[in-house]
Amino acid sequence: MGYIIPNQPIQSQIYANRMFMDDYNFAYINNVYGVKMKTSFEDQLEKQELEYHEKMQLREQKEKSNLPLYKSFIQPNPINLSPIIAEISGKGNNINRYI
Repeated sequence: MGYIIPNQPIQSQIYANRMFMDDYNFAYINNVYGVKMKTSFEDQLEKQELEYHEKMQLREQKEKSNLPLYKSFIQPNPINLSPIIAEISGKGNNINRYI
């Protein structure tokens, strides 16, 4: 005897949702907002401001990434620590051994 999967009336649920849906005009076009013409000078100013802000953000990110966690804390080199950590934890010592 097999397992009978519970039957969920998905098609009837979809039909019921479609019947409750409000009618809408599919051909409706939203209002178009007015456009102000910009001079080439204003356009150049905007580009310069954007470039300036991008440069400032890059500088801030570089400064933040170069700073250590604490001013007096010197971060240890992980290459020098890896043999010590492997010796303490015992990981990596028995690579090709059968259990």
